[in-house]
Amino acid sequence: MLRSNDAGLTWHPASPRFAATTIAAEGNFLAAGTPTGLDLSFNSGRYWFHIYLPAGREVAHANALAVAGKTIFVAPAVGLFRSLDSGATWERKGRGVPYAPVSAVRIHPRNPSEVYVTARTTGTVYASRDGGRTFQTLERDGLVGAWLRSLEILPQNGPPGFQLLV
Repeated sequence: MLRSNDAGLTWHPASPRFAATTIAAEGNFLAAGTPTGLDLSFNSGRYWFHIYLPAGREVAHANALAVAGKTIFVAPAVGLFRSLDSGATWERKGRGVPYAPVSAVRIHPRNPSEVYVTARTTGTVYASRDGGRTFQTLERDGLVGAWLRSLEILPQNGPPGFQLLV
């Protein structure tokens, strides 16, 4: 992971380990997906520690990652996991999301109990309103045949209060 403190004029290493496959940040908390798990920093990248993801027999690298407070959502090769304690413990989440590659996961910035994911193979966006315990499929009108690789939440004024970008 590289960091720029001057709007992209210069870049400096921010992570001492492997190249990041995905990154997420909130305040001083930085998370970087690596080929073997996650690198986490609680002080803007001055010090890092590595954790291995729960993956059974598979090597667990992070395809997608989101953080909010002490909550981390990570999608390894398949499935979705959540930690409520900054990565100390993990639980499988995502009931309603196919056990397939998840290409993006985002936590709503104004309401952390809302979590959105995209599944690469189904071209579908899934929404959770209970912190990632269960997910429902969102309307697919206009997404037919789409290969969804990323997802962003853009807050706005007025109902519903945000836009989803895929």
